[in-house]
Amino acid sequence: MRLALVFRRFGPRGGTERYAMQLAGWLAGRGHDVHLFASEVHASLLPAVTWHSVPTRGVSQTAKLLSFALGARKVLGPQAREFDVVQAFGKTVGPHDVYRCGGGVHRRWREAELLRRRGAARLSRRVAYALSPLQYAATWAEGHALADGASAVVIAISQRVKDDVLDAYGGDPSRVRVMYNGVDTSHFHPGLRDELGIGFRRKLGIRDGACLWLHVALNPMLKGADVAMRALGEARRAGVDAMLVFVGRPGRRLADAARRLGVADAVRFAGVTQDARPAYAGADILVYPTRYDTFGNVIAEAMACGVPVVTSGEAGAAEIIADGVSGRVIADPEDWRGFADAAAALAEAGARERVGLAARVVAERHSLAANVDAVEALYREIAEAKRGRE
Repeated sequence: MRLALVFRRFGPRGGTERYAMQLAGWLAGRGHDVHLFASEVHASLLPAVTWHSVPTRGVSQTAKLLSFALGARKVLGPQAREFDVVQAFGKTVGPHDVYRCGGGVHRRWREAELLRRRGAARLSRRVAYALSPLQYAATWAEGHALADGASAVVIAISQRVKDDVLDAYGGDPSRVRVMYNGVDTSHFHPGLRDELGIGFRRKLGIRDGACLWLHVALNPMLKGADVAMRALGEARRAGVDAMLVFVGRPGRRLADAARRLGVADAVRFAGVTQDARPAYAGADILVYPTRYDTFGNVIAEAMACGVPVVTSGEAGAAEIIADGVSGRVIADPEDWRGFADAAAALAEAGARERVGLAARVVAERHSLAANVDAVEALYREIAEAKRGRE
């Protein structure tokens, strides 16, 4: 098939950017004629794809968003009929046959950001959103992609995203297809524990025999880092020998909270990394009380590594976990006692091994290869329907 993929950046930064890059590579590897309409394309893709440059204007995020959305339409528009399928990944305004809603409905994300704040901080952020040109631009572009009739098919990366799309924009539910994110099970696998795990634990000074909890996030407070820390304190008071490592942007607030909660000696900050595999390899449990996640790739990556996951019902990836079998799902992301109890139950190595093995099986069912198979089948369906209409 001749395919057009529209997104501002195809590269390794960020979940959607990395997925778009991987999908383009896989599709090209399967013999499709892949064209990227983008401002940036990672060099590794260029021998396999055709890049149509869409420049962005200005220095502000609002200017870049709008200039790309409108620029992509201008560059692609005259050529759109030449492609079997046109898919967009981000804030673009068409034309496209498929729109992948990876970031969820913008309004829903904004509500989650407000809920994680308290008092004056919440009011201040609410005012900032109300006055922000970027918020209006993002909502405007999203509406052009998700409104009923704007795209033939919307890919939602979880059922919660599908529900949010239909709640915000309505239309026939059949136009929104749930396709869970895929994980590269050859890149993330249980064998990493022996290869990378011991070195990771030694580097951070993790005590021998301690049950190592892991939290991975670039936006740690939205992803419940404070709840994980409170759960750690509760578990330690109950006699569990546990330590907690944060991978991502720690911020001074987390360090202050660790001292205030009396767990500073058991908390480590590993910083931002481009490769989280050593962290998964060294961890015993992923404790991830996220307040909002359309999916949560870190959950699938940990499961692929055979690491048991304790997460909240606010994560889209919680939908692929059988609670108590392949992981634990705590409905309320603020329930730190529930997270403490669930993680404490996995302190015993045998329990972790059983859940980790089951988690790996789930990850294999949701591999990146399986995701590409599903996307490719959708493309064929759309291409055949277009040919039939013509």
